[in-house]
Amino acid sequence: MVQILAGLTYGVLWGSIMSLVGFALGNTVIFLGVKQFRKTVELFFPTRLKESKKKHGWLDFAKIKTMKRPEIFVFFSYLVPGVPNGLLPYVFAQSKISLPKFIGSLTLASVPSTIMWTWLGDSVLKKNYTLIAIIVALFVLIFLISLIFKKQIQTQLKQWMQ
Repeated sequence: MVQILAGLTYGVLWGSIMSLVGFALGNTVIFLGVKQFRKTVELFFPTRLKESKKKHGWLDFAKIKTMKRPEIFVFFSYLVPGVPNGLLPYVFAQSKISLPKFIGSLTLASVPSTIMWTWLGDSVLKKNYTLIAIIVALFVLIFLISLIFKKQIQTQLKQWMQ
């Protein structure tokens, strides 16, 4: 991962800052691109937009478009491990969320994992194997908890969409 390399190269603080800025910029480019070139995007993804009127589990395109506070959903979508982050800026660009709220929500949600990944990279460089084991164990634990409680997380996300 890029964050691990950033931690190896720049340390926890600067590696985290650079990773967060890069992540926010990348998502912003996609978000603005979809907003700006929506008609062109519809040409390439017509079936997805036709399907968007149907329910897709927790990722219901029609409800996202009409949410009152989509920034809350953005925050939790980026916070939960295993959510397809590459799809999210495309989806949220079709909602009424403003660019500053989108960037703020995704950046805040990305801070914990970014710090942990850069810390892991920094620990590898410093050969701190105990800390590496703790960080990896934390990631595995978070991943397992999100797998075990997948249904409950999806249900909660659906409720926030209401």
